[in-house]
Amino acid sequence: MRKFLFNQIMVLLGLLVFSVCPLFAADPVAKLQVLPQSIDFGEVEAYSTEVATEDIIISNCGDPDSVLCWGITSNDCWICVVGDTIQGEINLPDGDERYEYVTMCASGLCIDEVEHEGIVGLYEGAFRVHQYDYDYSATEPECKWGVVDPDADPEFIEIEATMTISEFNVLEVYTDDPDNPHKLDFGTDDDEKELYIKNAGEGEMEWEAVVSEDIGWLTVEDGTSTSDTNITGEVKEVTVEVDRSKVEGCAEDHIASIMVSSTNALPDEVTVSVFMQRDIQPPQPSSPTPADGSAEQSLYTTLKWEVGGEDIGGIFYFDVYFSDNQTLVDNCSPSVLACEELEDAYCEPSKREWPLYVNTTYYWKVRAVDECEGNTVDSETWNFTTGSQPDRCLASMVLQLNDEERNLLRRFRDEVLVRSLDGERYINLYYSPYAIEAFFILLFNPELRVCANRIVKESLSAIQSMLRGGRALIDAEIIADVELFLEEFGKEASPGLKKAISIIKRDIAIGDLFKDFGFSVIK
Repeated sequence: MRKFLFNQIMVLLGLLVFSVCPLFAADPVAKLQVLPQSIDFGEVEAYSTEVATEDIIISNCGDPDSVLCWGITSNDCWICVVGDTIQGEINLPDGDERYEYVTMCASGLCIDEVEHEGIVGLYEGAFRVHQYDYDYSATEPECKWGVVDPDADPEFIEIEATMTISEFNVLEVYTDDPDNPHKLDFGTDDDEKELYIKNAGEGEMEWEAVVSEDIGWLTVEDGTSTSDTNITGEVKEVTVEVDRSKVEGCAEDHIASIMVSSTNALPDEVTVSVFMQRDIQPPQPSSPTPADGSAEQSLYTTLKWEVGGEDIGGIFYFDVYFSDNQTLVDNCSPSVLACEELEDAYCEPSKREWPLYVNTTYYWKVRAVDECEGNTVDSETWNFTTGSQPDRCLASMVLQLNDEERNLLRRFRDEVLVRSLDGERYINLYYSPYAIEAFFILLFNPELRVCANRIVKESLSAIQSMLRGGRALIDAEIIADVELFLEEFGKEASPGLKKAISIIKRDIAIGDLFKDFGFSVIK
């Protein structure tokens, strides 16, 4: 009996002590819960900074006054947390929510640390959410990060994670030089080489090749950039060209680069260095026009020649010596310098001695001069003999054109009209006996003369563009003016000249006159 009473007394004393001394009360216990227990991130790009995301819910299911300290760890490089929020706490004493959303992510960027083989496929991994200790007894209670909560059950929850990489493109760029796969050396002679772009991985690789800025002498596929898509293992061939004529100055060595980049491959860019040299030597003038020794040439003959060797663009110029005195030409006497410092292989000797004399043999020579070193190369001395009849040049006599305008018309004759039978027909008509009749009609009819002058001058810009290799655009109003001019001109013409005019009008009506000679009519 005494023993029973003693036990009861001890129990009552114990209850009294715990009620009076709360310092000895047990700390509240937090309880970790994580949902869901597995995550599938789906498709993830191996080479992109974009990530796939999924949310998890971390809950404190413990005592009402407990604080849950949690942290996330993973041994898989591709598993990440958005915003790097890898730890936190859920406080319940103040009535806060019992759970917190955390956004997990999957990134394929770290796979560049792995060998390329076997990257495509399903990736399985996991991450852990740990429960760390909370120091309730401290002056300022806080989480003890990295220290496991002794009351945690369990200490951590492991969440399984999967992602799928369906493609892994590998950008591979190389040249025909196995020792220097990222170098194109054109030397002094080559002007075209090949660059190869391969998808050495798996998938569809998009790429673009771009020439470095402000490099006019280098092109890829005839432009400053080119792009395409390569499937698994596919190799695309890119043509790279250099044009030494577009390089200015006297430098002989030139360097540029081509950047090949991809938005969905590793590496994301490869640089190819391009080297080009110029052998700056004056070219050899040859193939004269008129041909050497030719006879019956026009008194307004234009001298032309061809240039051998590399066109190095403005680094050389031409001087032309022209005279009926062969000795002066042979010795390149300054007194017979007809054209000087020409950039084009084209000279009008009539500018110096106009017109030429009939039945006269003229001699001429071209000297190519290197501006950088001052070296020169001379052609042979060529000659031609003029005809016995003076030219009937309407443009010179009645249309009041200046030298530049007359030269454009002569070049149009010599470089465009002579190339077709119709062009030859118009040239023959221009130099036919009707030329004298046309001359007097224009001479004594000021209105027709002004009209003809205006039509010719308004057409010169189109002719100049054509001779420079551009589009020759001619306004439909000019064609209407030509038709009106021919109508009025025919009223004063002889029957033979009227017949010739009717042929011209027919050619205009069916659209052949301007189209056949390379003009494009705009309305």
